[in-house]
Amino acid sequence: MNTTNVETAPIVAPRFDGRLLFESNNLDIVHLTLKTGDAIAPHSNPVDVVFFVVEGEGILTVEEETFEYKKGDCIPMKTSINRGWSNPNQADLKLLVIKMKGN
Repeated sequence: MNTTNVETAPIVAPRFDGRLLFESNNLDIVHLTLKTGDAIAPHSNPVDVVFFVVEGEGILTVEEETFEYKKGDCIPMKTSINRGWSNPNQADLKLLVIKMKGN
């Protein structure tokens, strides 16, 4: 059985410690850590994405609106919608970013 550990998974976003946990033709799963003060500028993706907050709290900006999310929240995001995350908190924000490439 193939197993991937977040500590040894390949780094795909070094600035934010993004690690590729799983990759296939239809799906990617990335574990992403945002430290205090980190922010990812609003951007869009050509695929649908689901964010799952593994640990901490953060702010998701969607187009011009901001939303606060915390551990346990699951946020589906359609393709081509501008979104960006920020972590103004003292604790790390850890997310699973699930990219559904087969849509």
